[in-house]
This record gives sequence, structure tokens and C-alpha cells, in this order.
Amino acid sequence: MSKYEPLGHFLRGLGRSEAPLTFHEIEDLLGFKLPESARRHRGWWANEGTTHVQARAWMTAGWQAWEVNLGAEQVLFRRSQRPAIVADINKVDADQSITIRKRDLSLAAQKLLKDYADEAGGSEATAVIRILQEAAIVRRRALIDHFAVTSPRVSGDSTDLVREDRDAR
Repeated sequence: MSKYEPLGHFLRGLGRSEAPLTFHEIEDLLGFKLPESARRHRGWWANEGTTHVQARAWMTAGWQAWEVNLGAEQVLFRRSQRPAIVADINKVDADQSITIRKRDLSLAAQKLLKDYADEAGGSEATAVIRILQEAAIVRRRALIDHFAVTSPRVSGDSTDLVREDRDAR
């Protein structure tokens, strides 16, 4: 857990779309003083969740730093229309779980999830797995078809072998 996660937790629990906070209020939430760079450099507040651990905390909560006033030591956070999906590519674990909030999905995606869950006996987790597996199959087929069209022909057409392998999966 990031040391900035208490800020994300706070923002996640708000029932409104804007949150004007002073740096002091943020420090109270975090339990430590913000670094000097937060007071001097607007870039510290950039909504860059892949390289800024502090931004990852508010972005994964579905918020963005919208306006920063360094002189007044204030920042306005706004709820994002599309919460960022932020991953730390240096900490990927094969058994890691993924959390997707339904409210972050479009209405069409929520309906698709409901339809698949109904088919799976009400299990949304099973529905998500099925959706992702089917998407992977579609992408794999498209890639194989692309190679079949663009690759030079060889004797004993290997494309058919690849297709047989694909369809067996």
C-alpha cells in the first residue's frame, strides 16, 4: 500500500464531484508533511499514475488534480468521468487480483456483464473471466488471420496447423 493511499481512500468515500483541499488538510489525511517539491512544482500534482505514486492514489480512486494553486497551497480534485486504470508494471504478480468497480463501467459494459452473469448463474466473477477469455480468442483469431494474409506461402500450409491448434484451445 502506498503512503498516499489515505488520500485516495478519503476521495473514494466522498459523495460529491469536487474536493477543494489545502495542502495542510492533505497532510492531516496522510499523517506526514508533503515533500517540498509538492509546494514548489506544479508537476508534482500531474495526473501521471504510471510514474507518480501520489497521483496513482487519487487516480485509482477515480479523481484528478484539476487546479493547483501553489501560492495558496490548495488543490482542487475533481471526480473523473473515466477513472484511470493504473498498474505498477514493476509489481505485476501472476496471482494478483484485479478490482473493477461496476460504477466505473459504461452502461453498455454493465449490461454486458449482467447478461454474462445471468448466463453464468449470477456470478459476475465468472462472467468477467468469460468476457476476457472470449476477447482473447477474438484477438488471437484476428492475429492469425492477419498472418495468413500477409505471410508468404510455404509448402504444407502451416496456417492450417496454427488454426487447428487455435481451435483446439
